[in-house]
Amino acid sequence: MRVLIRFGIAAAVVAGLFGVSMTLFDIEQRTVATAKFMSSYRNSAPQIVIGVLSEFTLPYLHASGFIRPVEIEIDKGIRMYLDARDLVPRNIIANGVYEPVTTTTIEDRLPVGGTFLDIGAHIGFHSLKAAKKVGLEGHVISVEPNPDTLRELKQNVAASEARQIAIHPVACSEREGTLELFAGSLANTGMSSLSKKTAEADGVSGRRFEVRSRPLDDIVKEAGLARVDVIKIDVEGAEMFVLKGARQTLERFHPFLVMEVKEEQLTAMGTSSAAVLALLRELGYTPGRHFEGNMEFLHQPRMTRQ
Repeated sequence: MRVLIRFGIAAAVVAGLFGVSMTLFDIEQRTVATAKFMSSYRNSAPQIVIGVLSEFTLPYLHASGFIRPVEIEIDKGIRMYLDARDLVPRNIIANGVYEPVTTTTIEDRLPVGGTFLDIGAHIGFHSLKAAKKVGLEGHVISVEPNPDTLRELKQNVAASEARQIAIHPVACSEREGTLELFAGSLANTGMSSLSKKTAEADGVSGRRFEVRSRPLDDIVKEAGLARVDVIKIDVEGAEMFVLKGARQTLERFHPFLVMEVKEEQLTAMGTSSAAVLALLRELGYTPGRHFEGNMEFLHQPRMTRQ
């Protein structure tokens, strides 16, 4: 009963503000206000209410012309095309940041002129923030296989004039080939995955794509990189695939790693967090902090016997 009452109140507020807002505010102002409302309400409302608002109310507001994807400057020199119907863009619109601890951790490890590899770049938030940190003398490689998301990534990179970002429309794996990618729902495109089960965790999109797969080692070699400082891996359960195709890069450059490690997603891809940790230990890495669903890994030089 409380759920229905709270949902009714939210629906009444949205309906009451709709007519007034259409005349008093422009689309960008309405979109920002809606994103901030959803962001604040998400912290206090039951998950079922948030699900209904995301899956039904936001698409309706978009179809009616109340909100639209908007281009916003989220930081000096960083402009992004953001759709409030989608979870990650909506959080960026509302808060100006996504995964703040992860963002700070990456920036603290990146020097000016450094190199950042963004595996599972999505719409490019971390890539753009890293590009600003490394500067024009640095390098950012953004890997994103979802064709729908890829369009937004390219648009955001172009809008920010981030010439140091090289986009690779592939899925990183241990070998060259073709893989089937399942798109996440419009309410959370960041859930796109090589696992159908994972992709449908936040709603069903029904879209699937055949995408090219490539080892990260091949991408790094072709880029002629002299250094790799930080790698972020967020691929909804396919992290082991990425690591197996990145052995040479990890052994040569010993970059700092920030990686999503979620047991249920790894299990859906036939592996586990224990297997991921074992591989990283074999490569000389030890786990560090946990934050925002991610883990950090630092390379520890092996001790040699005297």
